[in-house]
Amino acid sequence: RDRAATVNYGIYAASNLIPVNLDYNDVADWSVNYYNVAPGPNDISEDPQFVDVTTGDYHLKDSSPCIDQGSASFAGYDAPTDDIDGETRPQDGGYDHSITISGGGPSTRSTCPSCSRTIEENQA
Repeated sequence: RDRAATVNYGIYAASNLIPVNLDYNDVADWSVNYYNVAPGPNDISEDPQFVDVTTGDYHLKDSSPCIDQGSASFAGYDAPTDDIDGETRPQDGGYDHSITISGGGPSTRSTCPSCSRTIEENQA
C-alpha cells in the first residue's frame, strides 16, 4: 500500500481547543511549521545558524538571527539569567537586537558586515 509522505512539525499542538501562547521562536524548514497553533508576534522562520549540527555543536554563530532575541519574561515566567554553558544572558545587557562592545570610552555605532546588526563600540 502507498504511504503518505512523512510530515515533520516545528510546533505541534494535538488540539486547538487548548490555547497556546507562543512568542520568540525560530521555526524554520519543517514540512509544517505550526500545527493547530498560531505563530507568536515575534516568531521568526530563519536558519538559526548553529555552529556545527553534524558534530552536535548547537551554539549560535555570531551572525545568527536568534542572537539577542527574546524577552526577559513571558506569560508570567522569567527567562533564565544564564545559558546552558553558564554564560550570562543576554550577552550585552538587553534584548535590543544589537551587539555592544564595551571599552569605557566614547561610543561609535556601525553595522556588522556579516550579520547586519548594529554594533555599538565604546572606545577605551
